[in-house]
Amino acid sequence: MVTPSSPPDSDGADKKYNKLIYIPGLSQRLIKVMRNSSSIIVSYYNKTVRKLFSQLKDRDPDYRQSGLVYRVNCKDCTGTYIGQTRQYFGTRIKQHQSDCMKQSNTTALAQHAMSEGHQFDFDDAKILTGENNWFKRNFKEMLFIKRHPNSINARSDIGSLNIVYSNLIKEIKL
Repeated sequence: MVTPSSPPDSDGADKKYNKLIYIPGLSQRLIKVMRNSSSIIVSYYNKTVRKLFSQLKDRDPDYRQSGLVYRVNCKDCTGTYIGQTRQYFGTRIKQHQSDCMKQSNTTALAQHAMSEGHQFDFDDAKILTGENNWFKRNFKEMLFIKRHPNSINARSDIGSLNIVYSNLIKEIKL
């Protein structure tokens, strides 16, 4: 039961309101039993209009999603690059491809491709989680980098991750 509020009663005593899913027969009996106590039971239906209708919009394809943490595997070794972006996923992957072709030194992914002569599997890049909040997205990125044993990300990518979290990271399900 949830106690959302306790407004004063007309006789000055505080009444606690508790909500309970409506169950025919049982809910009415509970309300009667609790009528003279300091708690008031309020029942509600679990079936809402939202649950009656299917989702009307189709889900965006992966390349059109934004605000996420993603993974790109190396084709030539077990290395994995984990990144985060606010941009569309497809746009960010194209930027990585361009960085690799130009031999740019902008990300750990491009550095790995350039220094090792490896290629990344951009066609099989995966979205790990979505998160629109910048702070939370960066934190989730650090968690995924720390958890992945073959991450090629620079250690500075997890530099602001507090040491307290190190032992807990293995237990967290993202």
